[in-house]
Amino acid sequence: MATVIGAGLGALGAVVAARHTGRAQASTQFSHWRRQIRRDAYAAFIVAAEKERESLTVVTVKMRTRAAESDVHDSLTGLSTDGTAFNSSGAVVHVEGPGTLIEEVYRVQGARNRWFVALLHEAGHPLVDGVPPFHLSSDDAREMFSRQLMAFQRVARQVVDDPTGTLNPRLSGTLLEAMTPPGQTPDAGRPAVAD
Repeated sequence: MATVIGAGLGALGAVVAARHTGRAQASTQFSHWRRQIRRDAYAAFIVAAEKERESLTVVTVKMRTRAAESDVHDSLTGLSTDGTAFNSSGAVVHVEGPGTLIEEVYRVQGARNRWFVALLHEAGHPLVDGVPPFHLSSDDAREMFSRQLMAFQRVARQVVDDPTGTLNPRLSGTLLEAMTPPGQTPDAGRPAVAD
């Protein structure tokens, strides 16, 4: 009888261990799949942001080389309706998360919009009639866009490399530095955050 009970307990232990191993393997596979999906979403956003930078830079060069006003205005009008990939890829990152990276998408998109509006104002484009300027030159706005995009890339890399799929909250100093306008200190006017 003791042999039968021992064999039964041994079999039960083997079933429990197999179930636990199966769950752990499924969890690992899910985490790997999730990281892959996020990595693809982040890469698509970075590619779209780089295309936006290229398009805005072309307009900036046209303005600096005194291209015909109609050519500059046509280019700016095209940019106002051509941000679909940039906005769509940002929406995918918004779905995939995590929250800190979603904030970074908003910062990159906001910096792109500031650059675009600065160019519109500098060109005297009718799209900004009645829209107040952001008090940034297009050069400062371009620099802000670049810093925001670099911050997004740093944080995205850390999220992808983090096996838990979350983000270390201590990265906020990096984000704060990236969103600080040129010539200002990162902590100016911001409350201190306790660790």
